[in-house]
Amino acid sequence: MNNVRVNLEEMQKLQNQLSSGHTVQKPSDDPFKVARTMELKASIEANERYKKNIEEGIGWLDTVDVALGQIGDALQTVREKVIQSGNGGYTETEMHALKNI
Repeated sequence: MNNVRVNLEEMQKLQNQLSSGHTVQKPSDDPFKVARTMELKASIEANERYKKNIEEGIGWLDTVDVALGQIGDALQTVREKVIQSGNGGYTETEMHALKNI
């Protein structure tokens, strides 16, 4: 009778595990598995945060890249206008027109 009771308890434990999808119902069932699970969950959360930080960094770098590209374009335009204004063949009106662009 004792063996039947032990077998029924073990079967109930296994059925609970199957129905819940968890091998450990309470920390006292297997303290090592519980500790390892907690470590893995903490590691997963840290990795998700690292991923989010990387994505935010990439977005920031993309924004900076666009801004620097626009600054480079503006500086190139200024350079072209300075070179054009050094041309001695322009009249005073043309020089004022270059200045106002």
